[in-house]
Amino acid sequence: MPSFVELAGGVRLTRSKKGDAYYTTTSRDCSCPARAYNPGVACKHMKTVQAAMDNASIRPKVGAFRPVSLLPSEEKAQAAPIYVDTLEDPTPREIAYWSIKADREMWPAEA
Repeated sequence: MPSFVELAGGVRLTRSKKGDAYYTTTSRDCSCPARAYNPGVACKHMKTVQAAMDNASIRPKVGAFRPVSLLPSEEKAQAAPIYVDTLEDPTPREIAYWSIKADREMWPAEA
């Protein structure tokens, strides 16, 4: 037997832990004993349905996937060489110099 069965309208039949019954579960209510004993608190079945609904809205629809093309500056940033700091104790002035130099090489001013 499946652990849950999806029905129309966001209704789910969730199998009990013992496996002898199914609870009717929506994002707002559930027929499980935990919900009956704690009416103001969402049970684990309701949280699962809410998470499934949130994930369904986040997932892209079939056929909606498009490859990402990078902007020219992003392509340059990915292609830039990685510099390894070999100075023993650089001064703040040296750090600023090399940082500005790398920025100017990566993003030259447009004329």
